[in-house]
Amino acid sequence: MMRNLDEGESIELFNWHAFKQESPRDDFIKLSRKIVAYCGGLPLALEVLGSHLFGRGVEKWKCVFKKLKEIPNNKIHKKLKISYDGLDELEQEIFLDICCFFIGMDRHNVTQILDGCKFFADIGIETLVERSLIAIDEKNKFVMHDLLRDMGREVIRQQSKMVPGNRSRLWFHKEARAVLSKHMGTETIEGLSLNLSQSKKKHFQTEAFKMMNKLRLLHLDDVQLKGDYNYISKNLRWLCWHGFPLKYIPSNFYQKKLVAIDLENSNLRKVWKESQILKMLKILNLGHSPHLRQTPDFSKLPNLEKLILKDCPSLSMLHDSIGQLHKLFLLDLEDCVGLHSLPRSIYRLKCLKTLILSGCLNIEKLEEDIEQMESLTTLVAPTIKKVPYSLVRLKSIFNLSVNGHEGLARCVIPSLYQSWMSPTNNPLPRTNCMDISGLNLAKYSGDCILPGDIYPYWLTFKGEGASVKFELPPVNGHDHLKGMTICFAYIPSGDLENKASGSCIICLMIINYTKASTLLYTEDKLKSLEEAEMKEIISNLKPNDQVEVKAVFGDGFTVKKTVVYLMYSESFDEQMEPSTSEAVNLSGTKHKCEEEEEEEAYQSTKRRKATKFLLQHFL
Repeated sequence: MMRNLDEGESIELFNWHAFKQESPRDDFIKLSRKIVAYCGGLPLALEVLGSHLFGRGVEKWKCVFKKLKEIPNNKIHKKLKISYDGLDELEQEIFLDICCFFIGMDRHNVTQILDGCKFFADIGIETLVERSLIAIDEKNKFVMHDLLRDMGREVIRQQSKMVPGNRSRLWFHKEARAVLSKHMGTETIEGLSLNLSQSKKKHFQTEAFKMMNKLRLLHLDDVQLKGDYNYISKNLRWLCWHGFPLKYIPSNFYQKKLVAIDLENSNLRKVWKESQILKMLKILNLGHSPHLRQTPDFSKLPNLEKLILKDCPSLSMLHDSIGQLHKLFLLDLEDCVGLHSLPRSIYRLKCLKTLILSGCLNIEKLEEDIEQMESLTTLVAPTIKKVPYSLVRLKSIFNLSVNGHEGLARCVIPSLYQSWMSPTNNPLPRTNCMDISGLNLAKYSGDCILPGDIYPYWLTFKGEGASVKFELPPVNGHDHLKGMTICFAYIPSGDLENKASGSCIICLMIINYTKASTLLYTEDKLKSLEEAEMKEIISNLKPNDQVEVKAVFGDGFTVKKTVVYLMYSESFDEQMEPSTSEAVNLSGTKHKCEEEEEEEAYQSTKRRKATKFLLQHFL
């Protein structure tokens, strides 16, 4: 049960949402206290109304307060509806669609569907998040408080209290079932959901959809339809029909406006008896269809972005036209045990970011052509026996699982990358490093630079999460700090294809507690640090200073480790590592070739140590 907040807690929570600070502006103090009082200590109402009022003037606040005074304390839905009423028409439509159909669904997929309805979904969704009406979880899925969901559904119920067929959306299975059984559907209905997976299966006639010519969203589970599919709305944008009963989609089922087709657990043998040109289709999910034998001619689906064929064991080949899907960024073939090879054309997919081949036991190798897949960031193929050498040159890879070794990877140095591919090593997590030095032009980079390869003289400090604290070591008068490298090992959550090319670090702070100073660098600055700024960082760090390096990452990134390397002059490093001079033979003389060999061996040893350190501490 939700605990109501006391007055102090209520005021603080409301202020953070209404003013983005702990205390209100002077001219809003009395009004804010009155509004807080009418929220009755309910956290959700405080958050939603505070977010609704953020940035608005006094007159709007007075209007909201007047409405609140007219609502009894026990009518929480009406209080929450004040924020809904403040949305524009399209924002309201998006909110109601999410309330009824899209809770728990992937944001990207829903955005595509709603954009197909001409709802300008990105802007609308951002507004709903800002108003605290919906939220996006760490997996990039929609979540919503039950009270907000129920408030939205009550808005729809009020459209026609007694006749469900006159409402814009039907989600309650008893009402949806009654409307289909009695042919009570009207042109008012824009979305319908019916789940009979826990009920005795029942057939409905397609003619029940005859009047629903504005139907945009249709979600069916274990439902069977008989009759002419031409009755189903020609405005359909989303077809989600789990347990689709037919061997193929009927040709008289109008699909040209469909943006997403989800036919998981279907009885399909083939998708269409005759392939159709579907220019608007972006998502095709045929997962867990045990009888599916062949894929469609993909040349008829020119704008497809996601293709999910997970767990289709009877699928023996992919149509060669798959190479024509120039916008495809996700291909999921997990557990397609009937596949023995991939068509060579698949390597022409320039936009493909995620390729999942786990469980494809009969696909033994990938071709060297894989280096053509310039955008590939995630490759999951743990059963592949032969890994192409050209994979080393594919520098876009972030998430790699091949030959039984899993982990997040960022191509770094080819020699190290090859070691990741060997049977004895696991790949590193995705890593971002900054090299800050007064002597070299250092840039924020997505590529991991091993400081041991660049600066042989370095000290290491590591911390959990996005920060590390350390004390700079004492040095003698001849030694000095030359520079530092900061590395973050992090894991992007949610849809990897949406994170791979995005920015992760928002800002970096270097806090010197001894000097009571903080240097702050935003994302833009980090990408192009000037020499003066790099010198500023180094000059601010003196022996025995207590320092913390801390980063703020964007949403959807989990930081595992932070490591700081300090590079010093050579004399200081001699205290930590033996130099080649210690290996001089008893005669005290060396040939030049021997010196070169020993120097090469020495540098090789340091590289191995750097690699070993990162393998141990970033996994």
